[in-house]
Amino acid sequence: MRTLNNQSRNRGLYFDPEMLRYCGGEYTVRGVLHGVIAERTGELKQMSMPSIILEGVRNTGEYAGFNPEDEYIFWREIWLERLGGDAAAVAS
Repeated sequence: MRTLNNQSRNRGLYFDPEMLRYCGGEYTVRGVLHGVIAERTGELKQMSMPSIILEGVRNTGEYAGFNPEDEYIFWREIWLERLGGDAAAVAS
């Protein structure tokens, strides 16, 4: 919580209530995201800070009115704890 502003954001990336269910779990890093494609324009937007994608960690939409989303959740590295090795992380 101390890494978030009053709008639950860290450098623009929102910490969604859906993410709480994964806190304390152990996950493998699936990849590092440096850019995203804006759906409206199709433009590739570079992120100012890379985001981490964790294996098996998906947004189900439960907290968004049960909208079926099934999308990857983007994490800031500061929200994760390394377990050893290069690809293991704990969502904290």
